[in-house]
Amino acid sequence: MLPKKKISLLLSFVISLAGCMQEKGKTETSKTTARVSNASPDIRTMIVKNDTTTDAGIGGFGYRIYVLDGRDTTFKIFQPAIPAVQGQKGFKTFSDAEKVSSLAAQKIREGNFFPDITTEELDSLGVDLN
Repeated sequence: MLPKKKISLLLSFVISLAGCMQEKGKTETSKTTARVSNASPDIRTMIVKNDTTTDAGIGGFGYRIYVLDGRDTTFKIFQPAIPAVQGQKGFKTFSDAEKVSSLAAQKIREGNFFPDITTEELDSLGVDLN
């Protein structure tokens, strides 16, 4: 059996070591986060037919945007309805959803991580709003 003084010293060492490891982990996470936010992320879009999602009542098409940072994929945006217009209507065509998702992805690449799409942009892309 170990004397109380040795047990106390060993316990102190283990606690100190655990504290150092925890601080080291925090520093590495912080560095990784900074690296990812400063990098130009790889953005992927996926066009979805709304009748295959939980938003089946909306109809038409929507899109999803994913951000890939080299280590993993982060789901960023699910847009089942046409942005910037009143009501919940899906895009009438696959092509319209694709054009708008590409614009949103470009805005994310440029550093706008919460991209707004305006009615003027929808009009310039030729998106059918009726």
